[in-house]
Amino acid sequence: MPVELHDFRVRPGVTRWQGATFDDRVENCVRILPQDNDTAPFFVARLTKRGVCKPRTDYLGKIETNNAFLGNLSERFGITGDNLAQFALFRYRNEQCISTPEVFSFREVSAIRKGLECGRVYGHDLKPDNDFVQLFGSSATKNVIEMKEWQVTKFLRGEIVRINETLPVEKGFVIIRYQGLPVGVGKYNGIEIRSAIKRERRTL
Repeated sequence: MPVELHDFRVRPGVTRWQGATFDDRVENCVRILPQDNDTAPFFVARLTKRGVCKPRTDYLGKIETNNAFLGNLSERFGITGDNLAQFALFRYRNEQCISTPEVFSFREVSAIRKGLECGRVYGHDLKPDNDFVQLFGSSATKNVIEMKEWQVTKFLRGEIVRINETLPVEKGFVIIRYQGLPVGVGKYNGIEIRSAIKRERRTL
């Protein structure tokens, strides 16, 4: 089915590739490329099931909250249930994930992955995911470091940022902000911060 995505530059699906020919309807799909929107790449297809549609309305809008992980977020970063009340926070396979209630409760198609990864717990240390931090890090009240421009430039390059002052934060994973905006996650050892920005997202 045709896909409409406002405020994104999209490219049509490919119907011919390396000598292979696909169904012409694949052209209705959209490809979102990093160079077009400054995002990760995505492929979006909209499908419709033939016959009479009977959605399982008893599932739609269900919210589940992983209280143990929420407790970790609250204890480490001050991100509380009030900040995430309208979202489902759940464990999916080996990941802690967050999604809208509609995505969480959708059961019509078996999903490879549901929601956005929130983070992982390593022993007693919580490492939030960078994407999660950029979306919800503004509500963090603990273990947040505000960087200057030269510091955040090094941080985004994946370089170690040395801190020459005592900061009111605990050792371990911290949320990095620049001018109040959450940038990503780093690990603080009391002297320096190691960037946890994924290699493919680091700036040159």
